[in-house]
Order: sequence, then structure tokens, then C-alpha cells
Amino acid sequence: MTRRHPLRYLTTILMLCALLPVPLPASASETPARRSRASWYSDELHGKKTASGEAYDMNALTAAHKTLPLGTVVRVTNLSNGRSVLVTVNDRGPYRGNRDIDVSYSAAKQLGIVKPGSAAVRIEVLGDAKGRPLDPDSAYFVRIRSYAGKAEAERLVRKLEREGEAAARVRQRTENGRKRWMVCVGPFRDFDDARALRRHLMQRHADIDIVADRARD
Repeated sequence: MTRRHPLRYLTTILMLCALLPVPLPASASETPARRSRASWYSDELHGKKTASGEAYDMNALTAAHKTLPLGTVVRVTNLSNGRSVLVTVNDRGPYRGNRDIDVSYSAAKQLGIVKPGSAAVRIEVLGDAKGRPLDPDSAYFVRIRSYAGKAEAERLVRKLEREGEAAARVRQRTENGRKRWMVCVGPFRDFDDARALRRHLMQRHADIDIVADRARD
């Protein structure tokens, strides 16, 4: 009997859910980006309850914000190096200093602010309180890795297929002004679905993140 990889079933279910049309509220609109200051959660808070009720996971892509609705998806960009990360707001704060947002340890690593502790950032709201993209032509993708060359990306896809991740594919996109080939799984219309797949893939692959991109090639 052929053994089927359990992750393949998870990916298939999530991808089918992503294909279902989800109408956005008529009032949903892009919130202007604003300059802010970001810091990151202390490791000591790992496992502690957040305002949303879920436990803080230092390896997840989450953040605390004073006013944005819980569940809102934002892109945080470090203005000093151009690096960005997508996070979902699941907690309140920060309440000290001049900071506007606290990001998880994993998000801080992607932004490059673990050592300095804080940085000037730009915050853009991309998803509503249910985690759905405000832009109807946009979707979320779990990015496993990006390459300068297409051949390298295709090699990783073949490796992932051997591991049972048949949904992985290559997409061309522009990152920091340069053309890159992204190995990813998606599209997803629900940020929580993308988070769930990222959590499973992190068991075998490091530094996986979630990006927003056009829904169709």
C-alpha cells in the first residue's frame, strides 16, 4: 500500500477553502500607510495569553497594536533596511515609550530588529479583522524561499514534491526592486489558513514567511 503524506491532505483542504469566494464588506478600503516605531516581544512572554485569547507564540507571525481590530493583517516594513513581514494583530499594546507596535520574535528576525530592539517602520493594513485581503485581487502565499534564478527555484519544488508537498510552485515577483523566483504555496484568502500551513512547513524548513501578492499569475 502506498503511504500518503499527511501534509498533502492539509494543503489540499486549505487550497480548496481558498477557492471559495468570500465577499468583502462594502466599507472595507485600504488604510493609508503610516510611519511608526516597532519593537518586539520578550521571550519570557512565550505561552502567555494575549488579548485575543490565544497564547503568544514567539515563532508565529503576530503583533500587538493599541487600536487596530484584533485579527487585522498588517505589513510592517523596516525603513532602515527595506525588509518587511506580514503579521496578524492578536494582542494589545505596547504601552511603554514611543512604540506603536510590538511584533513577535519571528517577525522581528525577518525585520532585522532583534539586536537593536526597535526600529522606525511603516505599517500598512492589508487584511480586515477576519484576515481577508482588502484588495479583492490580492491573496496570501506561504513563501518557502526566493531565488535569483528560476532553475534553483524549480529544483526546490521537485524536492518538496518528493517530501509530499505537491502544491508548491514557482511564481515570479518583484522583491525590493529586483525580479525573484518565489517557491510558495497558495493562494489563500484567509490569513489563518496560511499561518496553519506555515506552522506545519516550519517543522522541516526554516525562515518561512507569508507574503501578499496578486491572486492570479
